[in-house]
Amino acid sequence: MQGQELPSLGTAPEIKRGSLPDGIQFYLVTNPDRKGFADFALVQRGRQDAADARALLRELPHFGRRAPYRFLADHGIGYGAEGYISLPADAALFSFHDVPTYDERVADSTLLMLFDMAAAYSKPQAVIICGDIDAARIRERMDLLSMMVPPLDYGFPDIPYAWTPRDTLALRLSGNGASEVAAVNAIFQAARLDKASMNTPLPLITRAYSDQLGLILSRRMEQRFREAGIPLAGFRYRYDDSSAGPGDERHRITAYVPAPQLDSATRLFASVLGTLDRDGADMEEFLLARERQIADTRRDGARRLRNDEYLDRCVASCLYGANLASGEMLSTFIGTHRLDDARELELFNSFARALLDATRNLTLRFDVPVPQRVRPDSLRRSFAAGWDGTDGGRRGPAAQLEPVAAPRRVRLNGDAAEPLSGGRLWTFSNGIKVIYKKMPTPREFRYALMLRGGVADVPQLHAGESAFVADMLGLSRIGGLDGDAFREQLDANGITLQTTATLSDLRITGRAPSAQLPLLLHTLLSVAGAREPDPAAFAAYRAAEALRVDREALSPRDVDDLMDDILRPDYFYPERKRMENLHDGLPDRAEQYFAALFDKVGDGIFVLMGDLDEDTLKKELCRTLGGFRTSKRFSSRPRVESRFVAGSVTRYDLAAPGLVGGREIGVSVALSAAVPFSLDSYLSFRVACEMVRRQLAGALASRGARADCSGRLELFPSERLTLYIHCHPCREDGLPAGIAPGTPEDLLDAVRSVTGHLTELPLPEDVVTATREALLKELDKRHADPEALMEDVLVRYSEGKDLITGYKAAARRVSVASVRDILGKLAAGAEVEYLID
Repeated sequence: MQGQELPSLGTAPEIKRGSLPDGIQFYLVTNPDRKGFADFALVQRGRQDAADARALLRELPHFGRRAPYRFLADHGIGYGAEGYISLPADAALFSFHDVPTYDERVADSTLLMLFDMAAAYSKPQAVIICGDIDAARIRERMDLLSMMVPPLDYGFPDIPYAWTPRDTLALRLSGNGASEVAAVNAIFQAARLDKASMNTPLPLITRAYSDQLGLILSRRMEQRFREAGIPLAGFRYRYDDSSAGPGDERHRITAYVPAPQLDSATRLFASVLGTLDRDGADMEEFLLARERQIADTRRDGARRLRNDEYLDRCVASCLYGANLASGEMLSTFIGTHRLDDARELELFNSFARALLDATRNLTLRFDVPVPQRVRPDSLRRSFAAGWDGTDGGRRGPAAQLEPVAAPRRVRLNGDAAEPLSGGRLWTFSNGIKVIYKKMPTPREFRYALMLRGGVADVPQLHAGESAFVADMLGLSRIGGLDGDAFREQLDANGITLQTTATLSDLRITGRAPSAQLPLLLHTLLSVAGAREPDPAAFAAYRAAEALRVDREALSPRDVDDLMDDILRPDYFYPERKRMENLHDGLPDRAEQYFAALFDKVGDGIFVLMGDLDEDTLKKELCRTLGGFRTSKRFSSRPRVESRFVAGSVTRYDLAAPGLVGGREIGVSVALSAAVPFSLDSYLSFRVACEMVRRQLAGALASRGARADCSGRLELFPSERLTLYIHCHPCREDGLPAGIAPGTPEDLLDAVRSVTGHLTELPLPEDVVTATREALLKELDKRHADPEALMEDVLVRYSEGKDLITGYKAAARRVSVASVRDILGKLAAGAEVEYLID
């Protein structure tokens, strides 16, 4: 069926689009989630000269002697990941993020800047603004500004696209910064959809089948690598559809494997792909993947997009005709338009067979530590042999948990309002407490079981070993199943389960379909009472975890943890995993810790939030909670030494860019100070982080680099606030003319010009007020999100700190003086500078 014969998907109500008298298209998206800020962009179709685009950021008619990029940076509008400009093959995109719309002068000047740029180019263009805006007022301003832009030439033809299929396999090698982990990438190309089809259901169907394919391959890869005894450090499936760019569609399938076993891993990787190509998926795994994909789509459809996400969608609509339908409409379509199961399986398998092939339209890319040691011909032979092999199929249905003994019934003794969450606090006759709140999460809910008692209670714990303790629970045999079979059983029923262990508590959290409430409770009973260590699982975990740690080396998250280690030398309980800290016998020692906690489930809290019927839930809890053991013993917090360095420490490392590992040239800084917790001080810190980011935008503009800032609140073992700064050079063709990406030493000088003068940082009252209001809006949104709300509730019941009560009043009390006070404490605290060169 041709695209024009299919129904259009329509446009979300918050998006207004049209054309101005000069021919400029516009997209205005009203999104109040980030109060007082919006993203501005200009799309220029057909522009391929980076030099001309860069020159526009240097000089424009209405900006006089002030360079436009300097105007942006001086108002806190910093570079994006690529700079201010990105250059897909068929266009130039000027993007300015977090423009302060609360300041009409800055917002109007930025809009003027877009039209100055538009006037310098005669081909089709579009203005896009997404955020907290008055769309009617902006439309009036654009009508006036469009008079200074000559009529555009819409005789400009689209760059013709031609699908060029390939019959031969292409093989590529690249190096990475890891020590022992390699990435095997199979990249399948497919013809893009014609533009007339882009705003129809056809891309949704292709996306749905692609997501289902990724889920099926993930399960098969994990199962087959586990059975073969080859550690798998991770698996990823990524689909770049026709809205991602002007070229072919791409399906990238990636497995992270041990470099010394690259040939055997490649053979097994190919076997999984070849078997699915040849035999197709079976009904059970297809239905599981389809239900998971529908649930993911429904969850994503209920999520409010960020400004940058709206911007990306509008750019894709402008350039490629992608749909602008609401998330609710898209999720409804996916969830309700179903065929007969057998027919849909047939169509899915046809899709998979058309895509997967041992040579056709396939590029194999191997990202390895030392490319010179790899023999491409050997890898090519291994892949071909694996594709024709027979050991890549699925190994039957997921096993089931052993039944638990019928629990004794308990009574609901107390039912009171729970003030933090706005839900109910139930107390049962065996002492277990449950917090319940009905929330709009259609057909699913979030859960948490928190047990007081931290990792310091693990017997004979070694320094640094605490980072691995939570993982040990997942290695146990539970309910008669080994850890992998247990996870498969949960996945088959749409249940997620994560474990975290801190100095304060053990937490089991996740989500589940509402219909699976009885199974979830059965699962938690099994975790609590039908559990034993599995030595073989620990050996396999150790090998795979070593690869994962290697793969994630020097990613931003790892750098944060690494800087924490430097800030707090000789700390016994670091969060960063180092394989030399993992010792034999940890599963048995961790099991003693788990057993002690599950013997006193009453010393904790059970939280359930989402789409659950209150009466049904009460009945199920009365039937089930009696199966948990309780006692009158309670955990007490240990005394923990937490000594921070004084002054500043600077460290250097060498980058080795690649697809594996996160090593990226740049500068990271951590500033940490002991600050007694209060909601006022924490919210002032959040505003202070934004003030620092704004100053860094200005300081780094002439160095061709971007900055990201984040903050961390620590409540135990010490009450501290830590600011993390990550600075990285941008692409040169995304920067203003005459600006080149700086070296790490250049970036460090710029960062020090800010961090070395925190007490003197400009704090305009209007900027502080606007940032405070944006933070308040963010907190409102957070407290409407069940996962975030649950996290804050657990902090109260574990750490004894309240992040919710009175947050609106506390936010209103944030002032220039309170922000200045926090900056002063950070300036007097500990600092780490980490350079990757």
